This record gives sequence, structure tokens and C-alpha cells, in this order.
Amino acid sequence: MVWPLFILNVFLDSMRAMMKGVLRGVGIQNSVLPYHILLQGLVLPGVMYAFAFNVCEAPIMGIWIAMSIVDGLLLVAYWGRLVTTDWHEISIKVIKRTNKIAGQLQDEEELLKKPGTSEL
Repeated sequence: MVWPLFILNVFLDSMRAMMKGVLRGVGIQNSVLPYHILLQGLVLPGVMYAFAFNVCEAPIMGIWIAMSIVDGLLLVAYWGRLVTTDWHEISIKVIKRTNKIAGQLQDEEELLKKPGTSEL
């Protein structure tokens, strides 16, 4: 029966995708790229082969087990990156980026002198 592993894999993949979105949102998605390449590019094919043809009787069961293991490891890598992130540094970068895009705020007196900007 493959469906329990399918459900586990969907859960792990969903959590990994959510964390990947958070990493992308704060601009540190490239910091987990080596883990992604290592696990899905190098480890996954080997683990799939081992589980499909050497460990499990049903090859499809071995493939789902391998995918669940790799998704779990990626989830741990993403979680570790989020936990070790310097959120203060990221917040400073966001403020600087926002000020660069929006421009520096003018003094209130300058804004009040302009017609149509009396209420802020």
C-alpha cells in the first residue's frame, strides 16, 4: 500500500514549499540551494535506486520511501536555515530597500506647505 507514503510525501512537500516561500520572501533562498542540489540531484537518485531495487519488494514503494526521506531532509535543512537566520539584519535590509524604492520621507512641514497634503 503506497497511499500512506503518498500522504506523508504530500505533507512534507507542502511544508517544504511553504518554507521555501518564506526563504524567498526574505531574500535568502540561495542559501539553501546547495542542500537542494545535493539532496535532490545526487542523493535522491541513489536512494531511489537502492530502495526500489534492493530494499523493497515493490519498486514503487521504494521510490515513495526515497522521496519521503529526501523531502524530510530538505525540510530539516530549510527549517535549520530559518532558525539560524539573523532576522534583525534582514529587517534592516528591508527598511533600506523600502526607503530606496519609496524615497526618503520629507519633513512634515514641507508636506504641509504643499496644497492638498494637509492630512497625513
